[in-house]
Amino acid sequence: SDFQAYFHEWMSKNGVPSIFLVEATLNMHPSERKTPDLQILAKWLRSKKILVHVTVSQMINISRNLHLINCPPSTVIITQGEPGDAFYIVLQGTLNVSIDGVVVNVVNSGNAFGEKALENDAPRSATITSTTACKLMVLTASEYKNLAATAQANINSEIINFLHNQVNVFRNFSYARLFHLVKMLTTRTF
Repeated sequence: SDFQAYFHEWMSKNGVPSIFLVEATLNMHPSERKTPDLQILAKWLRSKKILVHVTVSQMINISRNLHLINCPPSTVIITQGEPGDAFYIVLQGTLNVSIDGVVVNVVNSGNAFGEKALENDAPRSATITSTTACKLMVLTASEYKNLAATAQANINSEIINFLHNQVNVFRNFSYARLFHLVKMLTTRTF
């Protein structure tokens, strides 16, 4: 109880790690983060509904690669028109989203930004500027793309195995042929 009285900011509330605990984990070198440390980050991300379609193992890999940056107020994080270099998650603070110099949105703790330019290899569509001191989790473009490619490869492997083992028409196809077939498939929902 003494620890809780003096160090309440390190505790979890309703199973969600506090920002202080997440920050302490992010301040560790990625190679020093153990499974419980990675679970702290993954649990915080899940609680904020960030990367909800990512599997648990993918979330652990993402948590291993996150870095923390501190930004004073009025720091330009992203500039409209520039190429995408990272994906950002706001741990703490408030930022303005501007398009052509007009503020169109505000992002704060638990929000993410920057993924669209990475997914589409397109220039940044907005400028993001901190309005308060901010703590941002960062995943570089190369790490983001590597994790996305690994995730897609795992999905493709599952589809290939399903086709080969469960669909009679494809049982005599080689895995190499199925691989090329799966690369051409698109998902449709009816």
